[in-house]
Amino acid sequence: MKVNSNNIFNDLATLSESGISILDAATRVALSHPELEQWPEVITKISKGHSLARALTDTELINGFEQQVIEVAENAGRLPQGLRTIALSYDKRRKRVSRLKSKLYLPVAMVFIAIIVTAIVTLTRNPDASIIGVIIVLMIKVILTLFFTKWLLGLFRKDGAWILKVAGNFKNTTFYRQLYEQIIFGALLWNLQSGIEFNQAFAKVSRLLKSKGNKAQLMKVSRLCGSGTSMSESVVQADLPITTDLKQVLATADASGRWEDAIDIYLKHQQIMLDIKIEDIFDWAPRTFYSVVVLIAISVIL
Repeated sequence: MKVNSNNIFNDLATLSESGISILDAATRVALSHPELEQWPEVITKISKGHSLARALTDTELINGFEQQVIEVAENAGRLPQGLRTIALSYDKRRKRVSRLKSKLYLPVAMVFIAIIVTAIVTLTRNPDASIIGVIIVLMIKVILTLFFTKWLLGLFRKDGAWILKVAGNFKNTTFYRQLYEQIIFGALLWNLQSGIEFNQAFAKVSRLLKSKGNKAQLMKVSRLCGSGTSMSESVVQADLPITTDLKQVLATADASGRWEDAIDIYLKHQQIMLDIKIEDIFDWAPRTFYSVVVLIAISVIL
C-alpha cells in the first residue's frame, strides 16, 4: 500500500473500539483517505458478507501474516488490538524506508555527478567521440542508477514472510531464525491468545509460508501436538529453524503450562534485538551507493 497504512489501520481500530460496525468504519475510512483506490472494493466485499481480513487480502492490501492477525482478532473479538498491531508494524517499516531515502539522496546525487563527469572527460579526451553516443551512454547509466535505487527501496519495503521465502538457504543464521520466530510464533501467539488449540494454530500458521518444506515442518508440529506430544517436543521433532533460546523457553512453558506468557515475553525481548540488526542493515545500504561512486570515479581516472 503506497499510503500511510498505519494511520488507516489505527483509524479502523479507533472506529471499531467505539462500537461502529466494520462496514461503517470502512466507509468512513474511505471518506478520510480518498487516495485509497482499492477501498471501494473493500467496502463492496464487506457489504456482501466477507470478513475484513478476507476483503483486505483479496484486494492485496495486506500480506499473509497481517491476514492471520486480523482474521484471528475478528473471530476472538479483538479486532482493535489486531489492527493496532499491524499499524505498528507498518509504522516501523515506513520510518525505516523514510530514513533510508534521506540517506540515499547524497550518494545518488554523487553517482549522477560522477556519470556526468565521466561523459565530459570522455568528450574532452576524445574530441572525435560521438556526442550522441556519449549522451546515450550517460542516459543508460542514469536509468540504471534510478532502477537500482527503486529496486533497493522496494526490497526494503518487503515484509518478513517474503524474506523467509527467498532466504531459505540461510536457515542456520541467527537473523533468519529470529525473524522466523517473530513471524511464525508471533502469529501462533495470536491464535493461542484467542483460544485456538496448538494443533489448529500451527496448521493455520503454516499458511504464512510458501516453501513446501517449511509448511511440512509446521504441519508435522500440528500433527504431533494433535496426537498428544508436548509443544516443545513437537517443535524439536519437526526441526523448526528456531534458536536454542526459544526451545528452552518452550520447554519451560510446557512445564509451567504458561505458554502464552512465556512466548509473549520472549518475542518482545527478541524483537528488540532483531530491530537492532534490521537498523544496522538499513544503515549499511547507502554504502552500496558510495561503492558505486568510487567505481565510477575510478573509471573516470582510468
